[in-house]
Amino acid sequence: MEWGITERELESIRAEQLKFMPTPLQVYRKLSNDTDSEFVKYGPEVNGRLTPNLGSLWRGVADRYEGLTMFSLTGPLDWDIKAGDQVYDAYGRVYVVRDVKDPATYHTALQCLAEQVD
Repeated sequence: MEWGITERELESIRAEQLKFMPTPLQVYRKLSNDTDSEFVKYGPEVNGRLTPNLGSLWRGVADRYEGLTMFSLTGPLDWDIKAGDQVYDAYGRVYVVRDVKDPATYHTALQCLAEQVD
């Protein structure tokens, strides 16, 4: 007897999961390492989900602490996104991707940790 799920079942789960990703997201990426280069639209717009992270993160800025507004971004498994990218949602809010979760067994979506910056 074989344990696990088939590729066909996994594709079915991924298709069903997309129904719960209602927010259009667009990636912007710097295409060179020059400090003067600008972020440009990168790849197609995808539907995803933004979920605020519970808990607090802080960073020191000069002699004060600044709170960070962190989100989990979930998108389709084939989403081309990496740390350092900017993501814009349909409402014009901007998020900077800080990390992308590595795929795992039976991975059905791509998840990122992002900071809301605007």
